[in-house]
Amino acid sequence: MSPSAFPKKLICWRLAERDGGWKCRYCEKPLVPIGAEDLSDYFGMALPTVEHLLPRSRGGTDALDNLALACARCNATKRALTEDEYRAWLAARS
Repeated sequence: MSPSAFPKKLICWRLAERDGGWKCRYCEKPLVPIGAEDLSDYFGMALPTVEHLLPRSRGGTDALDNLALACARCNATKRALTEDEYRAWLAARS
């Protein structure tokens, strides 16, 4: 069964477990865990999005090893860049 057949909640929990927690893969901003009951504990934290490391437009798949958690800002600014290209772009901005 492909990862896209699983609920987003399960995919997010597996990605958080694999990558060491609820944080953006790029900026490391803390992310709200999917399914958190009391959101007041997470004030100021971003909601997670599922991000393709190699974008689908460039041949990437929905396989778990091509997915990561990211904040909406990083996901939106990364657009069709690969992970390495986006990290280089971030480094150039610093």
